[in-house]
Amino acid sequence: MDVLQKTGARIRTLRKLMGISQEALAEKADLHYVYIGSMERGERNITLQNLEKIAKALDVELYELFKFEDSDITADVSTAAILAALKNRSEEEKRWIFQIINLILNGK
Repeated sequence: MDVLQKTGARIRTLRKLMGISQEALAEKADLHYVYIGSMERGERNITLQNLEKIAKALDVELYELFKFEDSDITADVSTAAILAALKNRSEEEKRWIFQIINLILNGK
């Protein structure tokens, strides 16, 4: 798999984790959905500006699009999605969420 295919696969994984369609990602990134599809298949050489748009639309840091060396991408992506979901929450909300997570993990 070349770098274009790996990057496209990584973006597809992040998009699916967010539960959004190619069309929704394209709209959020101000790109065309056909471009998103061909990029996810590794058929396009993506510009840095478009990668930045996609990262912002996926609410991840740009470097997250290139973390394809991990053997367990799904777990890594899940962690990134959780952190992204917490990003704009208040400290009080974060404390409540942390307490709920502890209850779930400790089976109480």
